[in-house]
Amino acid sequence: MIYDAVSYQQNRSGWPVFGGVVLLHGVVLAGMLNYQSVVAKPEMTAATPMTVRWVTPAEEPKPELKAEPQPVAEPEPLTPPPEVKKPSPVKMKPKPPVKPKPVVRQVQPQIKPKIVPPVSVPAQPVKQASETVDIAPPPVEAPKFNAAYLSNPAPVYPRRSRMLEEEGVVKLKVHVSAEGNALGVQLFKSSGFSRLDDAALAAVQNWRFVPAKRGDQSIEGWVIVPVSFKLRS
Repeated sequence: MIYDAVSYQQNRSGWPVFGGVVLLHGVVLAGMLNYQSVVAKPEMTAATPMTVRWVTPAEEPKPELKAEPQPVAEPEPLTPPPEVKKPSPVKMKPKPPVKPKPVVRQVQPQIKPKIVPPVSVPAQPVKQASETVDIAPPPVEAPKFNAAYLSNPAPVYPRRSRMLEEEGVVKLKVHVSAEGNALGVQLFKSSGFSRLDDAALAAVQNWRFVPAKRGDQSIEGWVIVPVSFKLRS
């Protein structure tokens, strides 16, 4: 029991010494490491340029959708087409013959003509028709303008027409009264020169005429009067 106590005390007094030795070694080791870090200079290396690239993240492949197999429909059994029944032929019944209707004839009774005795009529005397004779009216004589006793003056030959050597025949239609005066004078056909036509109209309006006559009676009438203009050579 005494040994154990002594050894225990010896061990108890040696622990601090051991701890101090260990602590001293740690301090020395730390100082050496710190010295190396101060003395040793790090080597300068060239900076590597940084390249930034945009990388599109790869799309994750979508899982393929597998179509589910459809159940195969079983074919329906083919039904045979219904049998077409042929129509039975229709028997045509013959039509009964049409009997013509009896024609009823109306028979008129024959009428016997009555016999009339002849009647005697006295004959009338035949009147003789008087023959009427249409008497034709007497012919009408046209008015005259060339009688010598009328003394009608000749038209004046226009001076300008003579200078230009204008010649021609003017025909005038004159309405003559029952007294022999000129009621109206119209140009029936021109000579081709207005100066000659005007000279003929001015002269004939003052002429005297023999009136038209129907039998012994003087009446109004129309006459064509030619007036000639001609230069002497």
